[in-house]
Amino acid sequence: MAVDQVGNPMNATIRSSVISESGFDRLNEGQTQQKVGKQCTELEYNVFSQDSFAQVELYAEGPCINLGISRQLINIHFLPCTCPIGLKPIPSDTDCKCDCDPVLQRRYQIANCSEENGTIKLESNTNIWIEFINTTNGTGYVVSNCTFDYCVEKPVDISLSSPDKQCAYNRSGVLCGECEPGLSLVLATSRCEQCSDLYPLLLIPFALAGIFLVALILILNITIATGKIHGLIFYANMIAANRAIFLPNLNNFITVFVSWVNLDLGIETCFYNGMNSQAKVLLQLVFPAYLFFLTFLIIILSKYFDSFAKLFSNRNPVAALGTLVLLSYSKLLRFIIAALQYRVLYYPPGTTKIVDNFSKSSYIVWLYDGNVQYFTPDHIPRFVAAAIVLIAGGLFTVLLFFGQWFPHCSKVMVWTKNTKYNGFMDAYHAPFTPKHRSLLGGTTPLRSDCS
Repeated sequence: MAVDQVGNPMNATIRSSVISESGFDRLNEGQTQQKVGKQCTELEYNVFSQDSFAQVELYAEGPCINLGISRQLINIHFLPCTCPIGLKPIPSDTDCKCDCDPVLQRRYQIANCSEENGTIKLESNTNIWIEFINTTNGTGYVVSNCTFDYCVEKPVDISLSSPDKQCAYNRSGVLCGECEPGLSLVLATSRCEQCSDLYPLLLIPFALAGIFLVALILILNITIATGKIHGLIFYANMIAANRAIFLPNLNNFITVFVSWVNLDLGIETCFYNGMNSQAKVLLQLVFPAYLFFLTFLIIILSKYFDSFAKLFSNRNPVAALGTLVLLSYSKLLRFIIAALQYRVLYYPPGTTKIVDNFSKSSYIVWLYDGNVQYFTPDHIPRFVAAAIVLIAGGLFTVLLFFGQWFPHCSKVMVWTKNTKYNGFMDAYHAPFTPKHRSLLGGTTPLRSDCS
């Protein structure tokens, strides 16, 4: 409102201009000269300037212009146009609006960014996980294919300010590799749930299940010595490898039985609070080791106690042990693959996880838990265990493959004359006729000099 020299309201024209350091500034059209009446009038100004600070000068037309009495200065500090993570400002002299970051749009199938809630849409034909890195040395995106089924199904709207929203089954962290705080990983699934204090009591039925499985092998005599187990192993592995097709329902007897044949527990459970992927991989060895222990115990008791041996009549516990070794092959192979798999992530240069000085910084993580860097103290125990299993399994495979030759090499392989060795190897060779035991083919016996 304009007033005269004695304070009475009056009609007037308010002239305005912008003062800045560079001088490259302006007001919106029609705002440099605005009329006011004898009542309070709201005036709006849109100020455009190349500087971060400017002043708007206002004065009313009249005799006191040059005296400074009618002048009013308004200080303006401009804030930069900021957008949610994953969005960038649209070049404009007049508006602050955001759209998808061109880096994400150009390299990945991302569209439909929302400025209001800062989300970006991942299309249905993508299976990527995105993390935004922001340090004093540099910023950028880390993008990788999501591991297994750890990420939510696409299409989905995600916010990079909360990257864990990309994760399914209450998972979190790099590549959704770990559980949210306070939750535990559930065996036989990718889910993370609250683990009850009663779950350790499940060790009792699992222990009884191991005894039942060993007893079933002995009583029904489904060992490698009879040849009945080979087809069962083959089909059990085929069903287990295509479980989603053949056994969509994970809670039935057939599923548990197929898991047992593959030396899995077959039941979704967690054993203690805070169980993670690292423990899950190592626990794969517990059930096979327990079954081996039971069979070794039966063999030792049968050796020293005749009454115990008579309980099994003509059953051969050594053949049962050989059967468990054969059954454990796929289980041990899965353990080796799980322990040694890795994923290479590429981080922007200058970030805290930098490894080299190239344009992209490589960072190798353990595939099953991206929060564990590959071949570090957290990963080395699994790596060493996998290496031991791999070496021992390879040597045993060679022993099985050439086992029928070794007894004929008496001059070199004296240890193959041991009755324990022959008893164990006969369990593998028993189902086959002498003709098919010869790796050279035919029925001609191998010469004692191995030539």
